[in-house]
Amino acid sequence: MKFYLCIISLNLFLAASFCCNQHKTCRECIRDEKKCVWCADENHKDIIRCMPEVDASDRCLGHIQNPKNPNATIKRADEFSSEKARIVQLKPQEIKLDLRPGQTIDFDFTYKRVKDYPLDFYFLIDGSASMSNFAKKTAEQSKLMYDMLSRMTNDIFIGMGTFVDKNAVPYTDKVVEKRAYSFKNLLKLNKDYEKFRNTIRDMEFGMNVDEPEGTMDALAQAMACKDEIGWRNQSRKVIVLNTDATYHVAGHGMLASIIQPYDGNCYTKNGFYAKELQMDYPSISILKHMALKGGFVIIFVVKFERLDDYKPLENDMGAKVTTYNEKALEINKILGTIYSNITESIQLQHASDSKYQDYFKITYKPDCSKEDCSVKINDELKFVGTFKLLKYLDVESIPIDITIKGLNEKLHLDVNIIKDCECKAENNSTSCSGKGSKTCGICECYNGWQGEKCQCSLDEGLNIHKERCMANGTECNDRGVCKCGKCKCWDNYFKGDFCECNLQTCILGPNNELCSGHGKCGEDVCGECKCDDDWTGKDCSCSKLQTNCKEEGKKICNGFGECECNKCTCRQPSSWDTRKRDELCRPVQSEAATAAAEQQLQCVQLQPCVLDDLKDGCKHVNVTRVDTLPVNAAEENPENLVDNSEETLDIPAESPELHITEKTQRSSVWIECPEFRADVGCYTRFVYKFKVVEYGVDVQVLSKLNCAETYYWAGGGCLIGLILIGLVTLVCWKILTTRRDRAEYDRFFKEVQSENPELVNPIFAPATVSFSNPAFRRSRHD
Repeated sequence: MKFYLCIISLNLFLAASFCCNQHKTCRECIRDEKKCVWCADENHKDIIRCMPEVDASDRCLGHIQNPKNPNATIKRADEFSSEKARIVQLKPQEIKLDLRPGQTIDFDFTYKRVKDYPLDFYFLIDGSASMSNFAKKTAEQSKLMYDMLSRMTNDIFIGMGTFVDKNAVPYTDKVVEKRAYSFKNLLKLNKDYEKFRNTIRDMEFGMNVDEPEGTMDALAQAMACKDEIGWRNQSRKVIVLNTDATYHVAGHGMLASIIQPYDGNCYTKNGFYAKELQMDYPSISILKHMALKGGFVIIFVVKFERLDDYKPLENDMGAKVTTYNEKALEINKILGTIYSNITESIQLQHASDSKYQDYFKITYKPDCSKEDCSVKINDELKFVGTFKLLKYLDVESIPIDITIKGLNEKLHLDVNIIKDCECKAENNSTSCSGKGSKTCGICECYNGWQGEKCQCSLDEGLNIHKERCMANGTECNDRGVCKCGKCKCWDNYFKGDFCECNLQTCILGPNNELCSGHGKCGEDVCGECKCDDDWTGKDCSCSKLQTNCKEEGKKICNGFGECECNKCTCRQPSSWDTRKRDELCRPVQSEAATAAAEQQLQCVQLQPCVLDDLKDGCKHVNVTRVDTLPVNAAEENPENLVDNSEETLDIPAESPELHITEKTQRSSVWIECPEFRADVGCYTRFVYKFKVVEYGVDVQVLSKLNCAETYYWAGGGCLIGLILIGLVTLVCWKILTTRRDRAEYDRFFKEVQSENPELVNPIFAPATVSFSNPAFRRSRHD
């Protein structure tokens, strides 16, 4: 996000610079709304004298023309007054503002609400027959309405007018219809409410054919005809328009071949709108302008069904819109609520000629232009207005009136635009060859002469001079000015015979400057940087120096890297080395909080080299096999674990090895690593310490392995073997007995199933014995 904001800011700055650079005179320069300033220094060598204000201090040594301080002068400030002859509620009444395009100025003013401010109340009633019931009830409630208004102010004028529509086909069904008219003033503003009641009670109703009415015709005449209506100079002017139909607007008059636009003037004579058949219906914009200029408060009281038609007029015309219920009409309560809101609050508005609207902007604090601000009687409400002149306008002054809606008082702003610089002109100056006047550091040549010093005569022909400067159909590619047939480019921006080379197109360096501020853009080749002697690279950001890559008497990057753009690029250390490197490629000391973790990692990285010191990557690892490890001095004196000495070792610069200097990690004690697996079932331990003089590490490892784990494995293996043999023997025995039993069973089963089974039991003795009697003879009868 910040990057995009920077890009946008840079683009805006370049755009402002380009716009300012276009101006060739001081008066043109200060008229630019980009807040350009002019360098009037006579010794200014740059052809560009008009520049952004932020650049002036760096590019101009002095004599800067910058009408900087806008001024607000109070011209009239009458005191607050509640006298009816001269009521004053707004102070001051006139202020003069002096400022140049692009500048902003504050001005103060105050509003004080007075009691019993005069009120002019004018009723505009739709005269169609459908409004007869509304008129009747309004007449009945006129006394209540008048009493209600009297409680708010004792100075009331009340009047009334009616309208139907233009008396022409197709708005009526006859060529001449007496009952159709655009506007009729029935009662001029006066104090007698009885006349108002009688007038509205006795009014005659007309008719038209189409649905829309000539509402806007009547409204325009009611505002434009000051004398006919009776509007007072100092009063709150309120127009209440009552209707149950929609309205015609500008352009609808073409239906009756009426095409002349309404001009905002009064054409009411003898109570009737005299030019209703010559002028088109008024536009909403002209009605808004008339209401703003005259200080009118317009209230539309419409039937509920028509609310959507009139509601947009609140924004388009600044009007108030409300509805009425035809069955329970209480016009006095409706008007009482609206008028209370109007009198107890204010809304600021400003008016000027439409041709000036795009040239200025006014804001208020508090902002009562968008929302109403509440003010009590005799209270003062202070405002701070802010006026900004958006761009130059070639007029003497801009008149602007700030008003309070519904009041005829105003604060008049007379805006004077600063147009000229404060330089003295030296006529027939010798610096201008006697052919021009010296003004604000430059020559303004007389007719017939041109050039930086008015040295070129136009008698030779202006076209000849310009032709020599033409390229690609433009003079000096629009990047400079043609001086006597030669292009003079805007310095620091363009160069070349035709200013074809843009000096702002080179690469921006890391510091966001062209050529990193260490070279010149387009010096040899357009669009490319030419670096200073000690710099190189496309953007000149790479220094050739090596001051940041070595210490005095030491090797570049400590012999462990290359110096690139005055910064060390360290070589990749050996795979066993976990230490980090500083800006000079020296091993750096770890913080106490991370030292233990890094030592643990270092132990893991050294394990492959401990097992095989001839392995690739173990060149600088010196492994020694020992029977016992050295005593760890860190256990007795922990602070010696890492030597923090800043002493620099005096090591010859020609040494091919890495030099370890101040604040590098130099272990003065052995660091013990945890036991690790060296073989199957065997473990060992080792200690290490980094070499001080050269790059490497000394490692001492126990030559005798701890293989206790192997014995446990052997005993466990034998036990498991015996158990397995026993289990196999049992399984085999079970298999043999099962097979034998199965064979005997099969044989027995076959014998049972045979035809003559031999079932003699040799030891069986029967239970009975039979004997035979030889003397017994069987009878014949048997």
